[in-house]
Amino acid sequence: MPNILPTSNIKLETELKLNEIIKLINDNTELSESLGMKITNKQFIGKTYEKGFKIISSKFPTGVFSVLEGNINKKNNKSEIEINVTIQKAFVVLFCLWLLLPIFGIVNSVLKIGLIKTIPLILVLLIMLYLLKKIVIVKLFRKTTESGMENLKQLLNANEME
Repeated sequence: MPNILPTSNIKLETELKLNEIIKLINDNTELSESLGMKITNKQFIGKTYEKGFKIISSKFPTGVFSVLEGNINKKNNKSEIEINVTIQKAFVVLFCLWLLLPIFGIVNSVLKIGLIKTIPLILVLLIMLYLLKKIVIVKLFRKTTESGMENLKQLLNANEME
């Protein structure tokens, strides 16, 4: 099944050791179990684990949109960080509601005025959903991912792997 909402998998490589990476992320993260927007002077909001982290950018107002979840692995003399970037669950629920409400409206229209008269409404809905995905969701996801990854790369002195 195709993925409706965008995701991204990025690999970083750094000379730092696991404990140095976790310490740097901890020092620059407002530690929190919830990934909600807070006013902070730190670069990130989230939590760290023994070999990974789950953070959002603290950049207001778009930082909350994308979640960066990373796993750190030792490879030769370097550390490899595998980062999975997804849209935060609250926004997934919001987008699902935006999708379901017009569908209920179309079903109601089909039942009241018939399928033939509802076809233009269905076409308009499909165009609106396509534009919502391409213009709002994908661009916002790309912007927040690039911003969060740039901050993380600078913090960890890391390079993106191909």
